Amino acid sequence: PPVLRSSLMFSLLQAGLTINRRATTYNILAASAVLLMLFNPLIIMDVGFQLSYLAVAGIVYLQPKIARLLLIKIPSHPKHKKEKNLFNKSYSLLRYDLVWLRQKLLDGCWQLTAVSIAAQIATLPLCLMYFGQFPNLFLLTNLVVLPLSNLVLFSGVAMFVCSYLPGLNIATGWLFNLLIGWLNHFIFAIDKLPFAVTRGIAFGAFEMLLLFLLIIFLSWYSEVGKPKVLLASLVILLSLSSFNAYKTFDSTRHTEIIVYDVPQHKAITFIQGNRAITDFDDSLRNDQTNFNNHIWPHWQNCGINKETTFSNSVLKTYPCCWGALFVFEGKRVLITNNTSRAKTPADDKKIPIDLLIVSGNPPISIGQLTTAFDIHQIVFDSSDKPWKVGKWMNECNSAHINAYNVKEQGAYVRLLSAR
Repeated sequence: PPVLRSSLMFSLLQAGLTINRRATTYNILAASAVLLMLFNPLIIMDVGFQLSYLAVAGIVYLQPKIARLLLIKIPSHPKHKKEKNLFNKSYSLLRYDLVWLRQKLLDGCWQLTAVSIAAQIATLPLCLMYFGQFPNLFLLTNLVVLPLSNLVLFSGVAMFVCSYLPGLNIATGWLFNLLIGWLNHFIFAIDKLPFAVTRGIAFGAFEMLLLFLLIIFLSWYSEVGKPKVLLASLVILLSLSSFNAYKTFDSTRHTEIIVYDVPQHKAITFIQGNRAITDFDDSLRNDQTNFNNHIWPHWQNCGINKETTFSNSVLKTYPCCWGALFVFEGKRVLITNNTSRAKTPADDKKIPIDLLIVSGNPPISIGQLTTAFDIHQIVFDSSDKPWKVGKWMNECNSAHINAYNVKEQGAYVRLLSAR
C-alpha cells in the first residue's frame, strides 16, 4: 500500500501538471486513497496503508510548523554560484563560501529532523496500538536513512535503465547492492542497541483515539491560539493519563494461564500482573520469529515487561514422576514432559488437579492419569504428536473429561482474575 500510494500520488500530480491544473497536496492524498479503496475496499484495514497516509498527512501539515521553530540563516548569493567552470566553483566554495555550506548543511539536517518529528507524531497513536513500542533513536536513524534511501532509489532506477548495457549494468547493480547493504547494516546496528526501542507499551484502541484527539486539538491551538482549545487539550491529556494509570493499576491484579499455539513447540506462560512466568522449550527461546508472531502480541496487550522461568520463579513446585506439579493462584497445575512416567497410587485417594497440561509426548494414557488424579481440565499443547492427541481426545470423550486441543482450537487461555 505505501508503494501504491506513492506511485498514484505522483501520477495524479503529473496528470495535473499536464493539463495545467494544480491541486493541493491534501486533495491529491485524498484522491489517491479513494481510488485505492474503490479498487480494494479492504485495503483501508492494512496497517501499511494507514501508517503511510498518516505519515504523509503529518509531514504536509506539521513539518512546516516544526521547521519554523528553528530558523537557520543562510547567507544569500554565495560567490561560487557566479562562477562558470567547475574548478572556479570549487575554489570559490572552499575559499569564500564555507559559512554558506555549513549553514546549508545545518538547515538540511534540521529540515530532515522536522520531517521525522512530523511523521512520528502523526503515526504515534497507531504505532503504539499495533506494535506496543517506541523508537527512541528515530531522529538519529532518519538523518541517515532518509538521504541514503534516496540514493538507493536513484541507483535502483539507474540499474534498470542500464540493465541492457554491458559493463554499466554491472556497475550500477554493484552500487545498488552496496547502498542497500549499508542501509540494512546501519538499521540493524541501531536496532541492536539496548536503548534503541522502548518495548512492552500496552496501548489500546481507546487510548489511541484519545491521543489522536490530543494531537488534533494541539494542532488546532497552534493555528488559532484560543485558551478554550488549550483547555480542551489539557482535559484530553488528563483523561488519557487517568485511563492509563487505572489500567496500569488494574493490570497488577491480572492473572491467567496460557498454553500458546506455537507449532511443534512447548509454550506455557503464567501471567501475574506485568510479569510472565514461562515454560518454553529451548528451541523456541532461540526462535525469535515464532516468539514475535505467536507470543509477543499477547504479552504486549497484557503489558508484560518482566519474564522469569518456572525454575527461577517462586511458584510452589512438587516434583513427581508424572512431571511437575505447580500451585498458581490457588490452582494446582500439572505439566508433563517426555520423561513423565505413570505410577499407580499407593492408596485409592486421588490427587485433585485443576489443570493438566500434556506436553512432550509422554508415554502415558488417559486411563493411567484418571487413576492417579481427579482432573478438572486437560490441555494438549502443540509439542504433542497429532496421532497421540487424537487417541487421547477419544479417551477423554469416553471418560467424560474436559479436553482441549491447542493445535485445533487455538491457544488455551484461562483467566483467574480479570483485568
